Amino acid sequence: MVALGAGSTASLRGPEPLGAGSLARLRRSAMTLSRVVVVGVLLMMSIFASPAAGSDTDRDIPNVLVTDKRLDSPDELLGSKIPLPASDVPVSAERIDADVIARTGFNELGPLLQAMTSTVATPTEGGAFNDFALRGFAETPVYRNGINDSLGQTPTRSLANVALIEVLKGPYGALYGPGEPGGSINFVTKKPAPVAATDLAIGFGSYGEFDLRLDSTRSLAPSANVDYRFIAEREQSDSFRDFVKRERLFVNPMLAWRPAADLRFDAAFEYITDKRLLDSGVVAVEGEFPLADDQFLGEPSSGVAQIDGYTFQAATLFQMRPDWQLDLSINGQKTRLEGDGAEPDETALAAGGMILKRSATRRAELLHVLVAQAEVSGTKPGFGVPHHLLLGISATGVNEDVTFLASDPGANAFAIDLFAPLYGQAPPLPELERESHDQTRQLSVYAQDLLRVGERWRVLLGLRYDHIEQSGSDLVSRSRFDKSLDELSPRFGIVFKPSPAWSWFTSYSGSIDPNEGLQPNGSGLDPTESEAVEAGIKWHSSSASVAVNASVFAIRQTNVTTDAPGNPGFEIQSAEQESLGADFEFRADPRPWLSVTARYSFIEAQIINDPVISNGTTPLNVAKHQMGALAFIRSSILNPDDLSIGMSLNYLSDRQGSLEPTELDLKLPDYFRGDVFISWTHSRALWLDFGIENFTDENYIRGSQSDGLHLTPGTPLTVRGRITWSF
Repeated sequence: MVALGAGSTASLRGPEPLGAGSLARLRRSAMTLSRVVVVGVLLMMSIFASPAAGSDTDRDIPNVLVTDKRLDSPDELLGSKIPLPASDVPVSAERIDADVIARTGFNELGPLLQAMTSTVATPTEGGAFNDFALRGFAETPVYRNGINDSLGQTPTRSLANVALIEVLKGPYGALYGPGEPGGSINFVTKKPAPVAATDLAIGFGSYGEFDLRLDSTRSLAPSANVDYRFIAEREQSDSFRDFVKRERLFVNPMLAWRPAADLRFDAAFEYITDKRLLDSGVVAVEGEFPLADDQFLGEPSSGVAQIDGYTFQAATLFQMRPDWQLDLSINGQKTRLEGDGAEPDETALAAGGMILKRSATRRAELLHVLVAQAEVSGTKPGFGVPHHLLLGISATGVNEDVTFLASDPGANAFAIDLFAPLYGQAPPLPELERESHDQTRQLSVYAQDLLRVGERWRVLLGLRYDHIEQSGSDLVSRSRFDKSLDELSPRFGIVFKPSPAWSWFTSYSGSIDPNEGLQPNGSGLDPTESEAVEAGIKWHSSSASVAVNASVFAIRQTNVTTDAPGNPGFEIQSAEQESLGADFEFRADPRPWLSVTARYSFIEAQIINDPVISNGTTPLNVAKHQMGALAFIRSSILNPDDLSIGMSLNYLSDRQGSLEPTELDLKLPDYFRGDVFISWTHSRALWLDFGIENFTDENYIRGSQSDGLHLTPGTPLTVRGRITWSF
């Protein structure tokens, strides 16, 4: 919030004089134009360079990158758990393959999804975590190999062991259970392979970025069909943000055992430790953004947090018959977060200038998750038509302990001048505000059936039953909730294929999302419920070199929780959210050396029936218009197809910057940014990757972490490179 002193006429410090500002803008425009020209020249040189005749592949990627046979089916949506081409499934989806992940050079899931899909990724909790939004709904669940990987807070995900990413749009409650209705993100990890291969990569970049990555696989016992894989990554970097640094270590050993042709065991362990200075970003003042994008508003000596994550996943695949299989899996997760911070509280005009009051915070969070799942799937004829069946049962347990302390800015402002910051203040002693323990137990049974009715019709039926028990207590507020619920999530879809090239589809889905906390009368909160309808078309040319996907959707969410007016610490459920929109995607490979993708999303989202937020307010960070384009060109310098140049362009319209009642007019400006990716293969044993993120050096606000005091600036022009040896 912004508080102005009574009768004050002081103006904000920071903006440059008109002449200097005009000159600075002119210099930035000239630099931007020069960068665009340089990139355009590089692309034109690649277009007119002689491509290798008849070549339709990128550089030779060693076996170490892809070893799961399912990944060789680019038309199949693994997240749908239906072994048919995507044209037979009534859903919209986007896919990022291993080769694109490797060539773009991104180190984290968030920036990659933002550049390559219609997902909006925004850092939260001082940058320690990521929030993903799809079709106007935040907190999009993320799945690892089909198992929920976002139960509670998890560290920002490394891409070192990711082989495939799918963005599945729309509710998936009937298949995956509770979650937001905008969609789901499913990533598939790399697997061990019997062929010996090792990749060693050294990365470097702007702001002192350095990373070292090892990816090695081979047979451990050839006679017993036991293979192993070991992936490790060490990363450290400064940041364009003053004082903000981070260090990360990722270790991922894996084993695969194939005792028989119809039986496979996989086991993997992941450890990730992420140490960083928590960064709340910049602040808005009277609806404007006067601060430089590198301005840090915390305390360099107080705000370091460490996140440690441990994950174990084991899976058994048994091919019972040629067309039936049994999948058994178990997933365990432990995450610990400990750290201090300096949290913005409010801005105010003072005699010395514009100050920011802060609260000294301390937090400790511990999360335990255990998921066990069994699925049987296969094809069976019935009533004269083939059925692609999936039957599953899962059990989930989640325990979360949270301790949070914060100082009172009213008693000790712990303030900093926004335009003349002085660091080094001793933080005030924080007081206990929350000490809670929450527990969730969930038992689920689900079924899915896709019927192939003749050559032209597909019918998808799905139903899931969830029994959920929740309990929790907070020692500070002396509150407790204890409840159970039983919910059904239905799913229905139809696909009409008038020809092999065309698919028309429509679908209906329902989903739930349990809520924690209490209402003012002491009763528990009901689950948030969602319903969604979608209709669309899919078309591809006979050569599959051109494809078009388009859809329209309508989603309504009810029982949305909001703070109870006049009852701090309690919530009510009167709010609703509606989201109407359309998605469009065009993909083409007009030449063996050229691939192009373009996408556009339109979303009309609003909050209604909230007791404090005006009807029609847009949800946080939701852009009405989102456009993107991606192109890769392959050419030859010394060897066939040894050069690849790609460009990603993205545009987001303005977005809601805060849902605080006093800040509903705060809008984050629209922005356009572009990234360039260059790969050159010297030989099968050596290649170079080079990238320029935000090559136009666009100055923008990436998103809001919660309100006008927690705005994340976009990364300025950043150069990255990686050298990889394969042996």
